[in-house]
Amino acid sequence: MTQKLSAKEFFEKGHIPLCVFRMPFVDWSRKPHTHNFHELMVVIGGVGIHHLGDRHETISMGDLFVIPPGHTHGYDVPENSGIQVLNVLFNLKRLKIDPHDLSNLPGFNALFSIAAENHYEPHLKLPAKDLAIVNSIIEEIEAEQEEMAPGYEFFCGTKFRELI
Repeated sequence: MTQKLSAKEFFEKGHIPLCVFRMPFVDWSRKPHTHNFHELMVVIGGVGIHHLGDRHETISMGDLFVIPPGHTHGYDVPENSGIQVLNVLFNLKRLKIDPHDLSNLPGFNALFSIAAENHYEPHLKLPAKDLAIVNSIIEEIEAEQEEMAPGYEFFCGTKFRELI
């Protein structure tokens, strides 16, 4: 049975609908699931199998996926695979980002035009230099969310826009 994850589990009421977390893969697999928000998944190390509906792909460092709301996906993680995944969960509507504005952003356009053309979750393979930049931006968002200093939501929203 497919697990359904809800935004309420990840986004605190009254706070920015953006959440960064590191997937703890220790001899562990993630059962197929869906969610009612977008997920940006970045593999920063190791290997595993990512199940996207009927597709099964080996994933490794540099793989980046955008999983739209309602799409089923999951993972199989071999023992000692060393996989490390960063997830950025977000709700575009609640972030008050106009999709028309996003269409002019190169990163967003690359990811979402792939989805439109192929009718599946967008997937890019980032070269090491780009992966380092993406990782750095995500770490900045993560640090701001942990500290929650005044203005952190503005900063996180700005960094998210830089990311996409």
